[in-house]
Amino acid sequence: MEQKNVLISVISSIFVLWTLNTLDLLSVGTNIYKQNSHGDRLESFNMTIYIIVLVAAQCIYGGFSKINAGICGGPIYEAASMTRDIHEKCEKLTSTSTESVSNALAIVFISTIIFSFISYLLGRFKAGKIFEFIPKTAIYGVVSSIGLKLFWDGKDEIYVIERINTTNYNLDLCFAVTIVLIILAYFLERKFSGYIFFLPVFSFMIVVSFYIFFFSLGYNMNYLRENLFIPHAEDLNMSMKGFTKFIDFSKFKLSILIACIPKMASMIFTNLIHITVNVPGFSTLMNVSINLSDEFKTQSYGNLITAFLGYPSYFINCTSYIYNKSGGTSKFYSITAGFSMILMLYLGPKARIILPRILLAFIPMYFGICFVMSNFVEQIGQLPISDLVIIIVSCIMGFFVNAFSGLLVGTFLSMLFNYLYKKPLYPINIIEDTEEKIK
Repeated sequence: MEQKNVLISVISSIFVLWTLNTLDLLSVGTNIYKQNSHGDRLESFNMTIYIIVLVAAQCIYGGFSKINAGICGGPIYEAASMTRDIHEKCEKLTSTSTESVSNALAIVFISTIIFSFISYLLGRFKAGKIFEFIPKTAIYGVVSSIGLKLFWDGKDEIYVIERINTTNYNLDLCFAVTIVLIILAYFLERKFSGYIFFLPVFSFMIVVSFYIFFFSLGYNMNYLRENLFIPHAEDLNMSMKGFTKFIDFSKFKLSILIACIPKMASMIFTNLIHITVNVPGFSTLMNVSINLSDEFKTQSYGNLITAFLGYPSYFINCTSYIYNKSGGTSKFYSITAGFSMILMLYLGPKARIILPRILLAFIPMYFGICFVMSNFVEQIGQLPISDLVIIIVSCIMGFFVNAFSGLLVGTFLSMLFNYLYKKPLYPINIIEDTEEKIK
């Protein structure tokens, strides 16, 4: 009976993790670097990196975390816009796709190694509390800017006419439908907030409704591809040769690295923020004890490995919570699920070429809107005008400059308002050492 329960838990938790990670892979996973570099398509290249980082992170975070629960790790969702900014800079300073991609990978590698080293120092010397001095209003603003960038990324999943000669009426229709779906999903998720499978089920219904509608009108898959309702299959062929042709580190240029230092600093610092919110949040949701210093060390180990795989990684709060609720409650389940993700290298591209663009756009756009709603819109009426000003300015700086600038400007404004009006900084809450664990 016990073995049967274990088997059921393994199947249930892996199914849920596969569902959530597949949605991320098919949307953000193709956008962790630019999709096009000097005329070459990079969707399959991006997906390959995303999957191998996902497998490694799931096994490392699940195996090394000291939290007594099933833990999920993966590529840093919010870092995609920052790694793409780095690649965009490399693109402007190079003449071939191999040169562009190789320099972007090298710079992200160095950034992730530094991120890993700082995480280790923060864990080793129990210095995580320094982040407590960052005002939450500045963080709200930066997270809102990340949400706007995710929304913009989703739009790019629809508007792909720069490489195909066609009118944009179909794409305008897709965009309008996606906006309607986002509004519908936002209100439905809040109405059924206790239903942990809402997003997978809603996404499945989008796919089913899409194909029922077009097939009932007599259209076939070729028509849908020609009119850009679904992606072209040739963009997503994965092969080792197709992957390695973009990598040649002999083309690395120090001048490009120097030019990207501000973007590197922004990504490193922003990546450090996530753990101070995700881990305490998970502790509260699951009512388990944590030691943030231990989790900084786990983050260090994870990024030491994923740096060599091409992208930073982190502990994922919401996925870990859903994973535990579906039966994945220990290291055994986490590591088993991690190895199962290897199959995504084969199944991921096949899934993407049959999914409608409205779904591929819906996922990042929906998360982006949720970030903006929870970190800004829902704060209206809850926070004073001065705090809302800080959020708006931090968001603008984060969107048009970088996240690090948003945090700096937001922190400065918070200190200024604190001095002028004698108001508290509202720091984020961090649980640090064993004595301060949540019981």
